[in-house]
Amino acid sequence: MAITFNCAQCGKSYTLDDSLAGKQAQCACGTEMTVPAPSPAPVAPVSPFAAPATGQLPPAAPMPESPYSPPGASFAPHGRAPGGREEALRRVKMPALLMMITTGIMLCLYPIALIINLVKIGQGAQGGGQQADLAVVDGVAGIIGIVLGLIMSVVILIGAKKMMKLESYGFAMTTMILSMLPCFSPCCIFGLPIGIWGIIVLNDENVKAAFRRG
Repeated sequence: MAITFNCAQCGKSYTLDDSLAGKQAQCACGTEMTVPAPSPAPVAPVSPFAAPATGQLPPAAPMPESPYSPPGASFAPHGRAPGGREEALRRVKMPALLMMITTGIMLCLYPIALIINLVKIGQGAQGGGQQADLAVVDGVAGIIGIVLGLIMSVVILIGAKKMMKLESYGFAMTTMILSMLPCFSPCCIFGLPIGIWGIIVLNDENVKAAFRRG
């Protein structure tokens, strides 16, 4: 390592080996001087944001919690509802369950209606005249309606079960539409509001996405 210094008298610059530090030397101008010690190497300042010597970045400071959210609350990714499939299952559960209950009640009432119509046909067959014929026709029409109602009830029941499991979006939507039709709904009074509720839920974008993922 070299030592560079100047003569205090004439300003002439000298560069000597550091082994001569502390020794006496004479300038060309005749001035006697002592060779200075080498200057220490400058130390670069350490930034508080610099990475540790291990090569790893310092741990990031935790983000402060919002004062408007409960402790431990997390935010869902942009464009998705919290919970994803679980949230969709919660939303479709009630309309699908109510549709299954009303359909099950009607399935229990159909045998009673079938017996009434069979009795009506029997009474009309034993009697005579126009009134008896009308009773037979009415009874036969009633039985046909009961058969169609049974078929429609089974279809709606299957569709409601699939809706509750987020299976077959098209089938679930068809089920809710059929439940609102006066001539096909197993229970016209309750089928209309439940069907409207189910259609609103099924048109939600998050629910649609859950059906596709399922």
